Amino acid sequence: MAKKKKNIKNKGNDKKKRISNFPSKKEEKAVVDGVVEYEEGITVDELSQKIGQTPANVIKVLFMLGTMVTINSSLDDEQVELICMEYKINKFLK
Repeated sequence: MAKKKKNIKNKGNDKKKRISNFPSKKEEKAVVDGVVEYEEGITVDELSQKIGQTPANVIKVLFMLGTMVTINSSLDDEQVELICMEYKINKFLK
């Protein structure tokens, strides 16, 4: 007589690694010598990459200061200065 094989499923033991779309909390890279060079009309995304922060963090700083922006919004010199002051970074206009 042949033995029947049991279908045993691993419940909860076979977890897959999930990749999140949300930015990680840690800073990925630091600014070289605390100086950022930028051109007039820089977007939130470009500035966040230059200073090593996530775009969400930069947008949060501007929202706290009363400015509503999105990731594709162009920033003027005053807004760039406020962000750089918040993260203690010097800025230079090209």
